[in-house]
Amino acid sequence: KASITMHENRAREEVQQRAREAAEERLLDVLLPAPTSWQASATGDKEGEKSAEKLVRGIEASKSRPLANVIFALGIRNVGEATARDLARHFGNLDALVAADVDALQQVPDVGPIVAECIAEFFAEPHNREVIEQLRAAGVQWAEGEPQGSVAGALAGKTFVLTGTLPTLSRDEAKAL
Repeated sequence: KASITMHENRAREEVQQRAREAAEERLLDVLLPAPTSWQASATGDKEGEKSAEKLVRGIEASKSRPLANVIFALGIRNVGEATARDLARHFGNLDALVAADVDALQQVPDVGPIVAECIAEFFAEPHNREVIEQLRAAGVQWAEGEPQGSVAGALAGKTFVLTGTLPTLSRDEAKAL
């Protein structure tokens, strides 16, 4: 029985390592410029100073990305592009997102308990925090802004008038919403 547990642990570690490597590759794909934008200038007919300058400009431009792109590129389980945009909009900056607990994460539209738990677990891993610090050290920047909170907060306390019929709801059921 002990050997089975040892094999299970080893298999689990391998899966986690592969997931980390896949996430790092995804980060590079999202954060670095596409080869067509800079490789052609480095390997084209015109060699020398001008193509080298284009290469450097392309690399420097790739270091500035929208926060939503960085969140998506981190490869957090169950976080797609739309959820990454919602998280960026809601928290405004990466540090606030990293520090958020499950309850705070569930305040984001379309983030339920499962997704919130995935996000919290991701940022609880020291390796994932190290990757973020390495990106910062490499000069990667992401646009941050003021947190906008949830849309529900902006609609709180408002009165809505429904006219016409609602085929699937009674008037009292609609009021309860």
